[in-house]
Amino acid sequence: MAWLKRFYRFLAKPSLNGRNYQICCTLFSNDGKRAAEIREFDTGGTYILESEWTEGGVFKARFSGRLVGPFPNPVDAEHFIIGTDWFNGTAA
Repeated sequence: MAWLKRFYRFLAKPSLNGRNYQICCTLFSNDGKRAAEIREFDTGGTYILESEWTEGGVFKARFSGRLVGPFPNPVDAEHFIIGTDWFNGTAA
C-alpha cells in the first residue's frame, strides 16, 4: 500500500498560494453580469477566476474564489469560458 500512496502523491495538484501570475485579460458577458479573469501563473498553468455581479455593483468570486483550470494557455482558457452556459447566461 505504501507504493500506492507514493504514486498518488505525485498526482496531487501543486498549490498556487503565493505563486506569481499575470492577468492576461478580463472577459465580461454580453449583459455585464459575469466576468472571467484569465490568469497565467509562473508555474506554466493558466487558470480562470469567475465572478458574478451582485447588488451594489460589486463582482463576487464564484466557488469561494477557487480557480478553474489548469489550461495549457490563455487562448484555450478563453475558448473554454466563452463556450460555457454560465458565461452566456443560459445556465439553468
